[in-house]
Amino acid sequence: MRTAFLFGALLMAASSLGCSLETIPFVRPSPRSYALPRLVRQCLDGFAEPSAVTIEDYGAEPRRPLRFVPVKERLAKMALVKEDADGKLEVERVLHLSWDAQGGHGQHCYKFELRGALDEALEEESGPVMGVLGIGPHGALMVGTDALDDAFYDVEGQLLHRIGFSQPLLPAEPVGVGARWVYATDGHLRGEFVDLRMTYQLLEMTGTKLRLSMDQEVDRPAQTVRGRKGEGTRVEAERRRYRALMEVDLVKAPLPTVRFFDAEGREVEQIVVGWSDG
Repeated sequence: MRTAFLFGALLMAASSLGCSLETIPFVRPSPRSYALPRLVRQCLDGFAEPSAVTIEDYGAEPRRPLRFVPVKERLAKMALVKEDADGKLEVERVLHLSWDAQGGHGQHCYKFELRGALDEALEEESGPVMGVLGIGPHGALMVGTDALDDAFYDVEGQLLHRIGFSQPLLPAEPVGVGARWVYATDGHLRGEFVDLRMTYQLLEMTGTKLRLSMDQEVDRPAQTVRGRKGEGTRVEAERRRYRALMEVDLVKAPLPTVRFFDAEGREVEQIVVGWSDG
């Protein structure tokens, strides 16, 4: 059992997918008493916001502070969408979430369940992964799971990486349409040391609804990457560029629906989120 603190940033109509999100019912995560209370406590007590973003342009008037203040007692289903072997976007995995608690730092904690997570090494279903997801007032993301073996850790790693880049970080100061801000850091990403820079721009703001873009730059120097068992793999230097478009409601839909595009402008991934009253 472990917890990761992440950051993030992307929109689409799910009806165009091979498996529509609308056909997937809302389901509350199953209780798992030995893991979830501890993970919720980590969300409530151990939550931390990342370093502040740097505002490059405050945007047009009127300007106002942006904060995630989610409505309580809501359910959500999050579809992780990727290209299949034929280059078509298909729903790969679905997370079921339910609001659970609010912490003293303004964070909101959701229990989630990922069912039928595929263990690609064994080519079979590894069973559900249970966990807790926390959202801070400025977009900091905490994800904790009950992964207990190699198959679960592989699924967890993919999950943390993909969700981590789907949540926008918001500035503390008031901004308006056209505002642009940057989050930059260096550190380890899925075992690799990288320099990371994410540039956000506020495209539209209507009430609590936002449309944003995010340009992500990841620079990885040549290095030896160590696996969990200590084995080393040499990787060459690489520079990756992605663009994301996202829609989010700071109150009613705090997890955004997102579209990811590669450097050539080709849509390569989506995260689609639907919400319902509990």
